[in-house]
Amino acid sequence: MLERLALAGSKEAREGLRAYVRDGKDWVSVLESIADGWPAEWWEDLGDVARARIAGEEDLPWSFELWSRFGIEVPGRRFPPRPSLDGLSDEQLLALLAANGTEFNTKIDALRALGAREPAEGLIPLVPSLGTPDGRRSLPMLRRAVDRLGALAVPTARAWAGDRREWLAQLGADVLSDHPGREALPGLVTEIAEQWQARDWCGPDTTARTCPADHRRCGSGSILSAWGGGDMERDVQLVRDLVAVAPGFKDLFEAHVFNEDGVLPHVFFWDVVQETVESFLGGDTTDWQVTLRFLEEQFRLDVLEVGQVVTTSFLFNLPWPDQPGYGLVDHLGPALSARFAAIRPSG
Repeated sequence: MLERLALAGSKEAREGLRAYVRDGKDWVSVLESIADGWPAEWWEDLGDVARARIAGEEDLPWSFELWSRFGIEVPGRRFPPRPSLDGLSDEQLLALLAANGTEFNTKIDALRALGAREPAEGLIPLVPSLGTPDGRRSLPMLRRAVDRLGALAVPTARAWAGDRREWLAQLGADVLSDHPGREALPGLVTEIAEQWQARDWCGPDTTARTCPADHRRCGSGSILSAWGGGDMERDVQLVRDLVAVAPGFKDLFEAHVFNEDGVLPHVFFWDVVQETVESFLGGDTTDWQVTLRFLEEQFRLDVLEVGQVVTTSFLFNLPWPDQPGYGLVDHLGPALSARFAAIRPSG
């Protein structure tokens, strides 16, 4: 409320919040919030205060761009760069996946590289071995690589679907659902009915994306959230809905959930920015136009949590005028464009 009063012209509200950043207990979240909503000249002089106080904070701040602007590192939110495996052949990548001594992150990178290529059938017999050490989940990026196999994975997926490991059984079921034969229809109908009743989901993603345009959202769960079902936080729902309408983010989302043990919207949207800019510059993993349209629609709903994520962790992190991809700014919708101009008046 004080933030809005300040924007409405209350000098007392503005100075009150600035004073809280200097002395208040929860100053980190307040600073991130006002940086989200206020013009930069109202808060950027608080850098000395932030640098002096941050050492005493136990919790990591969220807004990478804000804190890096103050010269404050945000540890633990980024992984150090690793050599690209794009130059390796399919056989070399498969050998890395098969070797017991290959590092965990290297296997993820190998799966990421395979997921961007033509199908590699040699991956199929390796899939059951590509779970996490605790056996609870598949390795991040495995689903994208399996998706590239398409119907080639169907015969083996029947065996996966009967495996005792939950992640492998689910992967097998997903493959069969995405490439159903007649024998799969009774199970699909039962699954859809159960999950529809639970207001949780309404069918396999690949099948849902073949729905007519007016019903395309039925595979995402978004239509259920529009009914008001469930208690999911709105910023978390924003992430899930984005992944549903832009499936290119799916593997990033799975890796994010694995690494963070849950959904952290502000952290995930750092990767959304990188993927969107890459798409704008010519990449084909995601569709930048779909992402911008979706965020414009969501921002117009005027939901506080959604607006904070879109403003702080998407708009503010877009390329600056001297960086590649800055032209993306010219394609923002009216609401996003106005917000961008307010938080980054110099571009």
